[in-house]
This record gives sequence, C-alpha cells and structure tokens, in this order.
Amino acid sequence: MNGIRTFGSNLWILCDAGVQYILDAVVAALAANKDRKFTYAEMSFFQRWWDQQEEDMRDLVHHLVASGQLSFANGGYVQHDEAASHYVAMIDQTTRGHSFLQDTFGVKPRIAWQLDPFGHSATQASLMSAEAGFDALFIARADHQDMDVRRTKKELEFIWAPNGTVGGDEDGIFTVNFASGQYGPPEGFGFEWGCPPIADDPQLKEYNVQDRVDAFVWYAQGLANVTVGNDVIVTMGSDFNYGRANQWFKNMDKLIHYVNADGRVNVLYSTPEAYVDAKHGYNHTWSVKRDDFFPYSDSSHAYWTGYFSSRPTSKRYIRQATSFLQAARQLELTVGGKSSGGPTTDGLEAAVSLTQHHDSITGTEKQHVANDYHERLSAGLVEAQTVVVGAVSQLLGGEPLLSNAASAHGSTLRFCNYANATICEPSVRLSREGRSIRVVVYNPVAWTVRAPLRVAVSTHTSCEWIVQGPNNETLPSQTVSVDATTRRLQHLLHETNASSEAAGDAEVAWVADLQPLGLATFTMLPASVGRAERDVVSGAGPRRRRDEVLDNGILRLVFDAEAGECRDGRGLGGQCEALRSSLKGIGIDGAEPIQLTTSLAWYNSSDGLDVPEGKDRGQAGGAYIFRPGSKTFLPRHRRDVELRIVKGEVVQEAHQRFGDWATLVTRLYQGQAHFEVEWTVGPIPVSDGLGKEVVLEYRSSTIRSGRTFHTDSNGRHMMHRERDHRPGWRLNVTEPVAGNYYPVTAAATIQDREHSLAVLVDRAQGAASLASGRLEFMLHRRLLADDGRGVAEALNETACGDANREAPHACGGLVARGVHRVLVQREGSGEGPAHAAAVRRTAQALVNDPPLVMAGPVQLLEPPPAAPPAPTPLALSLSGGATLPPDVQLVTFAELAGRGIVRVAHLHEAGEGGDASTPATFDLAPLLRSIKFSEARVW
Repeated sequence: MNGIRTFGSNLWILCDAGVQYILDAVVAALAANKDRKFTYAEMSFFQRWWDQQEEDMRDLVHHLVASGQLSFANGGYVQHDEAASHYVAMIDQTTRGHSFLQDTFGVKPRIAWQLDPFGHSATQASLMSAEAGFDALFIARADHQDMDVRRTKKELEFIWAPNGTVGGDEDGIFTVNFASGQYGPPEGFGFEWGCPPIADDPQLKEYNVQDRVDAFVWYAQGLANVTVGNDVIVTMGSDFNYGRANQWFKNMDKLIHYVNADGRVNVLYSTPEAYVDAKHGYNHTWSVKRDDFFPYSDSSHAYWTGYFSSRPTSKRYIRQATSFLQAARQLELTVGGKSSGGPTTDGLEAAVSLTQHHDSITGTEKQHVANDYHERLSAGLVEAQTVVVGAVSQLLGGEPLLSNAASAHGSTLRFCNYANATICEPSVRLSREGRSIRVVVYNPVAWTVRAPLRVAVSTHTSCEWIVQGPNNETLPSQTVSVDATTRRLQHLLHETNASSEAAGDAEVAWVADLQPLGLATFTMLPASVGRAERDVVSGAGPRRRRDEVLDNGILRLVFDAEAGECRDGRGLGGQCEALRSSLKGIGIDGAEPIQLTTSLAWYNSSDGLDVPEGKDRGQAGGAYIFRPGSKTFLPRHRRDVELRIVKGEVVQEAHQRFGDWATLVTRLYQGQAHFEVEWTVGPIPVSDGLGKEVVLEYRSSTIRSGRTFHTDSNGRHMMHRERDHRPGWRLNVTEPVAGNYYPVTAAATIQDREHSLAVLVDRAQGAASLASGRLEFMLHRRLLADDGRGVAEALNETACGDANREAPHACGGLVARGVHRVLVQREGSGEGPAHAAAVRRTAQALVNDPPLVMAGPVQLLEPPPAAPPAPTPLALSLSGGATLPPDVQLVTFAELAGRGIVRVAHLHEAGEGGDASTPATFDLAPLLRSIKFSEARVW
C-alpha cells in the first residue's frame, strides 16, 4: 500500500475549559514539528478560544494554517444533527462557522465532516455538501447490517446523489463511510487514555515496537481489504482527546518511524483533503447511493430512533427560536440595527447555531446541559425581541428604539412567550383593566398569508371583544374559553415560577390577511354588548346518540358520539388493537367522506430486562434508543373519552379528554382547507414503574397506502419509505416498530391513487406507518432507564428541569403541548399529486415561519408629542406588497458581517410538483427596496 493517512480527529467537547487546554496543547505540539498535522471541525469553541489569544499566539496559528499543519473540515459552528435540524438552521450554523474562518484565515473548508450524527440525511448529502461546494463528505455511523454489506462489496466509499435532488449523479458528493462505523483510533492506539505507549528502548521489559507495528499493519491491511485502492485513512483521536497532545504526537511520531522502517506499509501525517485527492485520482466507477442512512442501529435491538422525539419541548423551543431569528434579522436589516450600537440578533444566532449540535436538538444531553442550552436561547430571544420591538416602533412611526436598549426594554409592546398556555402579560393585564389592546403582527414570509390569530384575555370586565383591522374595519372574531387542561397547565407554570399572574381565561380569535413581509396592527376593543360566542356540547360518549360535526364549508369533520368498540377482534397486550376515537370521517367540498380516526397510545419502554436471553437482554430504551414493549391505547374504554364541542364564527373545536394526562383539540378555522390537532401530553405517570412513549395515530381505511409512506428530510426533500425494507440491502427485521421509525422535521404523508393524508409537525418528531392507511407520531417520552450510549441519565424530564433524581417527589413530570396541521386531499379531483405537493409545501413554509405577534396598549405607537402631526401607519409591507412566486421561498434576509445576504429557494424538488418543479423566474428588486446598498452579487 502506498500510504496510510492519519490525522487528529475533530473535537466536540461541551466543556469550555477542556477545549481551551486541548487547543493550547495542539498548537504547541504542531509548532514543535513541521511534519505534524491536525484537523479541527467545529468553530463554536475554537472561536471562543481564538478571541482570548494574544497576538503572538494568533500569528503562530496563522502560520500553522498557511502551512497546512492545521486545517479545518466542515467548519460549521457545530456538527449539526441530521434528523431533527431544519435545513434553514443547518445553513445558518454552517454560514456562521464559515464566515469566521473566511474572515480570520481566508480559508474555506473543502470537506464536509459529519462523523458523529446518528444517521445521515439526503439534505446533508445534497444541499449541505454537494451544493455547498464541498469536495467530499465523511460519515461514520450507519446501520450495522448496511455496514456489513458495504464492507463485503467494498462500497464504503461511493457517490451519494439522493433521488429528487438537482443535478443527479453529476452533482452527487463523494462520500467516505469509515469502516468501523465509528471515528476513533484503532483499538490499542488511543495514546491518551490508557493504551500502551510506543516503548522503543530495548533495555525496558515493556519494549513493544514489533508488537505495535504488527498490530497497526494488521489494522491497515484490514482496511485495505474492505476499501478500493491502496490508500486508506486512519483517524487518530476521539472525544475528549488531545488535552495531552504531546503524548499523542510523540507516540505517533514513533509509530510512523517504525512502521515505515518495517516496510510493509507507508505511513504519513495527512489530511482528509489529501485522502480525497488521492481517491479522485483512481480510474474507478464508484457506486451510487440514492436514499439516506435512516434509521441507524448499532445492533439487532438497538435502533437509534428514540432521539427523533426526545425532549419535545426543547425541540419546539429551538424551532421557535430558529423561526424568530429569521424574522428578527429581516427587520434588523431593514432598519440597520447592527450598525446602531444597540441590541442585535447575534446572541440569538449563536444560541440557535449551538443548539443544532447533534447532542442538543436531539435531546440526548444531560438535563443540566439542556438547561444551559435553554438559558442561552432565552437570553438571545430577549435581546432579539428588543430588536424587533425597536424596528416595529420605527417602521410604524414611533421613536427608533434600537439605539437605546433601556427604552426598548421599557417599551410596553411585548411578546407573549407562553401563548400556547393562554398566558400573555400585556393583553391579560389590559383586558382585566377594561382597556383596549393593540396587537402588532409581522409576517416574515414573502407571500400574502391568511393566518388565524389568538390573543389571551381576561373576561373579568368583558366577555366579548371587537377586533378592528388596519383600516379600522371590524373583523369577525370569537372569544373562546380555555379548557380544563389549559387551566392545569397554567397552574403548573405558575407553581414552577415560569410565568406571572398573566394567565388568561379566554382567547380572542380572528383570521388576518397579512401582506408579504408585512406589519399590520389590530385593535381589540372590549364590547359592552356581546355576540353569541359559541355553542357547547359536552359530556361522555355513552349519553349521546348523534354525531357531532365541525363544518367550515370546505372541510366537514364528523365526530362519533357513540360508545366505541374494538375495530376488530385482534388483541395486543390484552387490549383491543384499536379503540375508536371520536373523529371518524372527513368530507371535502361536499364529496363522499374519507374515513379517518385519531388515537392516543403509549409504548412501554423496555428496561432491557423484560426480554429473553439472546434478544440483546440488558439493552434498554433511552434518550437515543427506542425499544418498545407492548402498546396500550388511551383510554382502555372508549366511553371514557370526554368530548366537548365549541362552535363560533371564526373557529370550531372538538376537545377530547383521554384521561388526566392526555388530550386532543381538533380545530377548524373558517376559510381553511386544513385542520389542526393540538395535543397535550403529561405529566406522564410512571408510578407503575413503566417508562412510557406516547404516540398519536392517524388511521384511515379509505387510504390504501400499502407498505409505503413519505417523510421529509430536514424540511427540504421528501423521502420514499417502505415498511420493513431498505433500498440496496436486505433488511433482517428484528425490531418491527422501532426499525420502521423515521425522522420527521416538517411532514409525513400516506397516499393512494385517490387520496392523500399529510401531517405537518411544529417540531422534529419520529413517525412510522406500521400498517396500510396509518401514520403515527411519537409525541413525548418519559423513561426510567438509560440506554448505555453516553448520557448516563434516564430521560425522565420534570417541570422543574431537575431530571427527577435529587428530589423525585418534589416536581411532577414535564407537560408537552404541540400542534399538527392535517391536510386531507383527493388525488382524483383533477388537480392530482402535484397540487397536493404544492399545497403541502406551502403549508410547511407557513408552519415553520409563523407571524410574530406583539401586544400593548393602543397609544403605544402614536407619534411622540414633539413630532409633526402625521397619521401613524397601521400596515406596511417591506416589499411594497410585492410577493415572491408561490414556488419560491425566502430563506434568509439578514445582515452578515456588514453585508446584506438574501437567500431564496425553490419550494419543490425535482419532479415533485409537476410544472411547479420547473425553474422559476422572478424580480428580486422589491425585496431589496427597504434597504440601502451599493452593489449586489450573486453566488
């Protein structure tokens, strides 16, 4: 063999002190020997370390980079996850890291380096590698069955060109999958953590040169047997390594010397770039991979599909912060916020970038680390909210606030951070005082949007409210009382000091038409004489004998008010396979109804001791791994489901209570062709000693989807899935549930030739189609065992964030609440699959970038007394009302290092949306009308 290329692996350590000492030691070791090389990947800690260095150290590092001794792979702020991260956040965190490298060293990484994520996505291969300009992508973790096949076929290195991506094979990415499935050094060569050093003094009884040479050559030859060509790569490093860099390099120096003297192989320090260059020189036709690397398992009963849903409230918080960041940066760029010397969005951008890490958004960190992530997000959001408030005040005619942080923080225009629990300090306080409320809404999407809005109020002084639009027109509105579940959630938040006394007992709902990139102000006036608010039907199933219907003229949702029975006679764990839920069918535009039910259930998470020998006994479910036992539907008896109906001019709702800790609210807004399912789960009871994983199942006997379904890839591509099947290799089914779970960042769908069902999520979740016509989503997990993959802590979240370990009875389990947006369409209506895809894609964008809603007193935005009299605008559009085409999405509109950056993306992947998948032409000028610039460049 011509060469074995070794280099220091990247370091991603969540201990600041450890990283600074590692970098100190590595720089010193590199400076001591010009032959040594080291590759570093993540910029979050490197940038922090860099900011603390003196000029002499910076000069030395510049020299090491220029000489090629210190190089950078990937170069993102972190090594992002590929299952739970949205592609917009993946772009942002990569941009943040690359900007630092470009501005500091004038370099751009050539290698995408994604070794540690627990499975790999099509979006990573296409958008984040090939289209990002990388020469190659390095990965480590792949399913153990897949790895066995690839080793046998010598296909560990290949071209990855996922289906549906632009460019086909020509634009695929050369991908290296490490043969071990891991990223550490060969066994016995971890010189910092107990492995024997190279003892080359013949007088010592520990002399081991030949033994170490033979072991290394044997390892190298093993790699050569499963890869193409004479060049193989050996990674020398792992987590928490190189704090003793001199120890590493001194032993590697010796290893290289003695192996080369042996003559069987040639060893040298090198880099991933050099390895890829060597491989590109081969006259070899590489195999092509079309799918992705989900789900990942490292043994027969250890599928890493639990983390798709772990820490659901954290996943939602990160997604909300990501969306808020996009909107805040739009307004910041418009008013020149970063140049004003006041608050900026940089803190939020750093926090959002950090939380894309593969042990953050995944929910696979310890509880105290999760708490730290959330504190960083909170601090960033507070500052970014100040930016937004100041920009809104300036744009709508008030005093500019960005240059005065104190006045911005003192502003009475505020956000409602606990809106999903009907908690909002300004609106509830003002309504209690009987005062009018000004609501300011910003639409961050470059399309005209029709959006439902809900604002928390107290009905202490008025039960009814009148809503006036930007033109002082009266809009249809409705006051909806909170339900018992929300009241319990408000009480829990109050008890844990997460909120003030700003809990409302009702919400005022209306539907708003919002201009693209538009601000609009609405006025809520207490009404002395109220309208008929709603009709309510409540009670348990056995006492009703008629169906209940929600109908907005587009969709008709039928709820079965009869006592339910088992759908069929098959049993599962002593329970009926499916207990009928209240929702039983949907009518579309008056056509024949489509049968659809919703059910809540939970899997008993294995503790590893409830399985027989030979079945990976001891392997428990945990933060990473989903290992379910039996499945139990809620409740045990259909008659125990309580159904309450709310009807009004704006929204109709069906409230279903499945027990003390699980509820569903199905909402149908006027004029909407979709409906919402709001789920609330928790505190999940564990007093019976069983960890539980709660799922929401959609089931339709009308939709005959067979074995296939689709899930998105990071909100970008849609991936074809087939139950109990993997493209390219024969799957040995060992876990029929966990092995069929896939990550969902935006949407999952089932369909046949006539109908389709799409469910859009508001955070990353795991999903599966375990039978024809079914989709289930994992909502929440509360576990009592650790899965042995590094967290060393059970995923037992509490409302106090204490991991329920120090004081197990001091705080109850965590409550999670979220929303699914459900689209049911007829494929045979003449519009076909392309139309369904277009509707779903647009809806995905709107779910990911919802309007920003602020509330305050009516007089807030009036001009200051010293200003000349002028009417205060109540609505405006940053684009002058111009909209992007329906198949073009605004991705980024922000300031980057003194420059404005605008990113747009085609909404559809190749072949997905019929004519909508063709190239789009549009005028970018309207988007730029609100900012001043001297030149524009296109990349």
